[in-house]
Amino acid sequence: MTPGVSLYGGFGGGETVRSRRNWKAHPAVITVGGQSVGSISGADDAVLDGFTITEFGFGMYTRSCSPRVANCLFMSNATGIRSEGGGSPTIVDCTFRSNFGYYGFGAGISNFGCTPTIEGCLFSQSSGSAIYNDGPSITVRRCAFDQNSYGGIMSQVSSSDCAITVENCGFTGNLGGGGIYCTADGPSGAVVKVTNCLFARNSAEFGGGMSCRGVTAILTNCTFTHNTATGYGTTAGQGGGFLQYAADTTATNCIFWGNTAGEGPEVYVESGTLTARYSCIPPGYGDDHTFYLDPLFIDAANGSLRVQTGSPCIDSGTADGAPAMDIGGTQRPQGAGFDIIHLSFISVRRPFRRVVKRV
Repeated sequence: MTPGVSLYGGFGGGETVRSRRNWKAHPAVITVGGQSVGSISGADDAVLDGFTITEFGFGMYTRSCSPRVANCLFMSNATGIRSEGGGSPTIVDCTFRSNFGYYGFGAGISNFGCTPTIEGCLFSQSSGSAIYNDGPSITVRRCAFDQNSYGGIMSQVSSSDCAITVENCGFTGNLGGGGIYCTADGPSGAVVKVTNCLFARNSAEFGGGMSCRGVTAILTNCTFTHNTATGYGTTAGQGGGFLQYAADTTATNCIFWGNTAGEGPEVYVESGTLTARYSCIPPGYGDDHTFYLDPLFIDAANGSLRVQTGSPCIDSGTADGAPAMDIGGTQRPQGAGFDIIHLSFISVRRPFRRVVKRV
């Protein structure tokens, strides 16, 4: 790509304005036919919009530049997008499907040293973690992570002040690495902020929904349910919903219910502190308006995580730090107070594309 030049696909040939193109109906495919060499090289202030990129080693490669990538399908690549050396790529409304990461890492996106913003994207059915991050900051909003074989987001932080922001995302059916896995190399001031997110039916050896090792976590209006920490061999799994080690966590307006593990089915704190406020969580993790009662999901066994009338999670949250809308775009509050729920209508049995398009 060339700085300042925009490339658009999705034209059938009869359009007179760009807004009439349809990149799904008229796919523009970039491929190298199964060879593991070559890729699209990004550039500053350049746009790649409306293409299918398939059968590359790296579908797209950016180094020290900040392109915009939108409405693209990355499929059957070793890694969809690899960014390194600085820059702030923007990736919007893209699909990453059936990619495979090197050594299980970064099948969709691998980030080394950059500060990317990723919005409205779907990551599904990849043989590796959907996103691998080792950069000073990364922002992920309105994305769906569904059935990836080594987890949703894996962040191995080498920067002492790394900032990881995850908002309005769904993590469902991811294996191996759970929904989010964050770890720091040595002493760290790294922080991961997770807001309005759902973790359901994910699994990992430890921390089935999410795990943080040496990284401070701030959880707000998140639900962890039906996640599993499998353990390995004769070692019991720990933290079916959430696992913490050598760090501190704050959970506000959160639900930890129905998760499974040999030790600490809902949460497991190996070291550090977990302070819960206005949350559904087992006793011992906070005394500020916390409780451990059935949230009364309508039909959790079949995927419906809306709550029934009479749920203890209705009107029992706090406005302090709560987002103005839930994951589905519904304004808060709806009743006498803020709810301890993240959404009102989504089923965990289908990918979150509906949320991605609606919010």
